[in-house]
Amino acid sequence: MTERTVNSLRRVHPPDETAEMLNTTASWLKEMARRREIPHTLIGGRYGFTDEHIAEIVQMFERRPEDATSTAGPRRRTTVPPQAVAPHVSPTQLRARRPPRKRTGAA
Repeated sequence: MTERTVNSLRRVHPPDETAEMLNTTASWLKEMARRREIPHTLIGGRYGFTDEHIAEIVQMFERRPEDATSTAGPRRRTTVPPQAVAPHVSPTQLRARRPPRKRTGAA
C-alpha cells in the first residue's frame, strides 16, 4: 500500500472500545447496530464504528432544552375518550371469569 492509501483509511473501532467512548455497553451498541438503528460497519461478521459513526450516534441521541420562552409546564399524557376513538362501537360491560379450578365444580 502506498502512504496515501494508508492515510485515507479510516480507523474502525470495535464495540467494546466504542462503548467505553460513549459510556454505554458493547451489548447495547451491537443490538442497536443489529436492528440498524445506528450507523455501523460490518466487516467479517463483526460490528465496527468509525469516528464519523460515533459522532453521528452522539448527534442522534442528543437532546436540547425546549424553547425557554415557552411558559407551559412539562408535557402530560392526555387520554382520549372512547367515543372519540370509535364512535360507532358501543361500550360493553366486562365480567370477570371464574378461575378454571372453580368452574369444574371441584371444591
